[in-house]
Amino acid sequence: MKTSFVAGAIALLTLVSSAARADNFVGGSYVRVRQSGGPFDGSNNGYKLFAGAYNRTAGLEGGWVNFGHLGGSGPHADAWTSALLLGFPISSVNVFGKAGLAVSRVGATESTQEAKHYRFFWGGGVRLGGEKGFGLRAEFERYRLDSDHVDLLSAGLEYRF
Repeated sequence: MKTSFVAGAIALLTLVSSAARADNFVGGSYVRVRQSGGPFDGSNNGYKLFAGAYNRTAGLEGGWVNFGHLGGSGPHADAWTSALLLGFPISSVNVFGKAGLAVSRVGATESTQEAKHYRFFWGGGVRLGGEKGFGLRAEFERYRLDSDHVDLLSAGLEYRF
């Protein structure tokens, strides 16, 4: 137990120190939301905003996701996110995975009150562009809201500085 805690602390410190030497970025994406496994099956559109720091292989990201109305006509949902990014650069393409914590809020319906959840989320994607400046970004992410799985496909712009 102690060994795994020490190893985790060393890995986190290494990541934070490498992120301190990283490029900062901001961006936004159009999101296609697909919900399944609960009372609000269906699709709709949303958007997300994000910012963080990333070197060529690791980074940290925070953001806000607007899921829109769940299933197209259900309650409104959104989430604040924080994630760890791990990537693999290939020339001007960077393939990455991400995992983190989402603090989601699902609006009230006639039968429920507004709910707030702290849940793990994961995803991955690709960024096309150079080390600095504008780049294109496409991602897949999976969230859990209430008892439903919510899948996001997104496409957007990122600016690194």
